[in-house]
Amino acid sequence: MNGDDLYGYLVEYWPGTQNIKNLTYGYWKKDIPEGFGFVAEGEPFPGAVDAPPTPTQLLAAARAERDRLLTYATLRINPLQYAADLDEASDEDLALLKLWKKYSSAVNKTETKPGWPESPQWPDPPVPLE
Repeated sequence: MNGDDLYGYLVEYWPGTQNIKNLTYGYWKKDIPEGFGFVAEGEPFPGAVDAPPTPTQLLAAARAERDRLLTYATLRINPLQYAADLDEASDEDLALLKLWKKYSSAVNKTETKPGWPESPQWPDPPVPLE
């Protein structure tokens, strides 16, 4: 028996926290979706099902993720913008610069959209995040 053959509980967390939202029995470890936890049958639970995060905790987690995404975008935008300012940017660079700026603007507007801060819907970046 390997680790993927374990049967047990899917652990769902409240967004942006390590607080347990839900435990569901009947999952193979290999079938657990990314972002969820797993507790093997017969193993102790990590703790009782916790209370949902407070509005302050949800807001802090959402803002931290927003700031992380904006920082990442800025690190991609700056070199492209410098090249554009110096007339050294290729057409491909200019197109990518525009996409990153649109992404950054969309991330910044996420808090004005439905779901904020409980379950923000982040836009897709022009290039997958590293």
